[in-house]
This record gives sequence, C-alpha cells and structure tokens, in this order.
Amino acid sequence: MTKHRKLVSTAVCTSMLAVVLLAGACGKSGQEHAFEPAAAEQELMVTPQVEESAPIERKLIREGNLSFETDDLMGAQRDLDSLIKQYKGYVTADQSFHTYGRESRSLTVRVPADNFDALVTAVGQVAQRIDQRDIRTQDVTEEFVDVEARLRTKKELEIRYLKLLDRAANVEEILAIEQQIGTLRADIEATEGRLRYLSNQSDLSTLNISYYRPIPTTREFSRRFKDGFGNGWENFVDFIIWIINGWPFFVVLAAAMFAWKRWWTKRRQRKGVSESNSR
Repeated sequence: MTKHRKLVSTAVCTSMLAVVLLAGACGKSGQEHAFEPAAAEQELMVTPQVEESAPIERKLIREGNLSFETDDLMGAQRDLDSLIKQYKGYVTADQSFHTYGRESRSLTVRVPADNFDALVTAVGQVAQRIDQRDIRTQDVTEEFVDVEARLRTKKELEIRYLKLLDRAANVEEILAIEQQIGTLRADIEATEGRLRYLSNQSDLSTLNISYYRPIPTTREFSRRFKDGFGNGWENFVDFIIWIINGWPFFVVLAAAMFAWKRWWTKRRQRKGVSESNSR
C-alpha cells in the first residue's frame, strides 16, 4: 500500500512538472504567455512522500554545571585535564579568579554525548565537596526531524526550479525564476545552519566546571598587608617622579607667585603712604 502511494505521488509530481514545462515552451497561443512564480511554486511543490517507518534517533541536548571545593587547586587542575582527555573532550573556556579568601577556576568543556555521564561521575570523585550539581536535558528530536524534512523539500524544489530555468522561453521568465531560486537558496542555507547547530549540540554535551580553594583569613590578611605596603611605596616613588618631570611648571608657578606677592606688597605700601598724606 505504501509503495502504491509513493508511485502515485511520483506520477502526479511528474505530470505537474511536465505541464509547467510545456506551458513555458509554448510561447504564444492566442496571447502572450506570462510566467507566474507563485503559481509555478505551487505546481512544483510536492507533498512529502510517506517513508517506510524506521526507528527515530533521539536528539538530546545535555548541559550541566558542577561546582566543588578542593584543598589542592593545581592537583585538581591536573586531574581534570586528564579526565577531559580520557573522555575525548576539549575545553572551550578557561578562567581563573583570585578574590578575598578564595582562589578559583572555571572551565567550559565539550564532550561526546555518550561520555557525558561518565565525565560527570569522574569529576565528582575528584571533588572534595560538591557545592552544586545541575544537569539538564532538552529533547530536540521533533524539531530536528521537522527541519530535516523541510530542508529535503526545499532542495527538491530547487532542483525543479533549475530544470524549469532550462526551459524558460524569454528573459522575463529567466529573471523571475532566478529570483525565486535566490530566495530559496537563502532559506536552504539558513535551514542547513539550524540543522548543523542541532546536530552539534546533541552530539557534544556541555559541562561547566567551577572549583575553588579557600584561603585562610590570616594568610590572606598578611598577603594583602604586604601588597598594600608595596603598592604604597610604588605610589610614593611615582609621585616623586611626577614632581621631577613637572619641575618647569613648578618654577613658572613659583615665579608667578613671587611677582604677585611683590606687586601686592608695593600696592599696600602705596596705599598706606597715600592715607598718611591725606591725614
């Protein structure tokens, strides 16, 4: 029954295509033939054929966050690098932080989906204490199948447009068909990009790993005091150098102040003499 439907569908599609091509090749028949892209697209569009039922491969996007404490930051780093290599993953982001009372590091790891659970378990064994464990799974099977079907239909339509282009009777028809092909090609590329994204996200899972080492408060205070003393001395040296570099400005400023003081003193003296004479 399925084969019969497929044969009927193929026959109908072939007939539609033949009618359109024949109409394009006729030229004039009582009046000028006009090519209508919208009508042609309806003619060229085919109803997706019913395929034999086959098991559908699930497309799952898995992401996770792990945060833990360790007393040896460098040792944890070596262990994680070894685990990532063992489970055929790779690091896409690596950040280190040093805040008051804590040293920390953050990794973003992409790993084959089949190795995701094993890597999560192995990382948990490295941790001294797990602070956060968040695993999420998103099923995109339905979207993947839908995008794949739409892509297949668009490509079939593009092939039929190209065949119709070979049969175009005049420049007007050629331009109209090429415009439709350009729009269709843009849709195909966008659909292929979405399909690649879904495939990549489902084939490779993402695991964000954050781990830290607490720093004793007394040790941190000593370090900050030492750094503060060093920074203060550097700022003092910078200030002296700034003064030395700006000595011409200070000389000019001192000369201007000296001249102004002399003028002010003379003015007061003249004013005092004038007041004495008036008495």
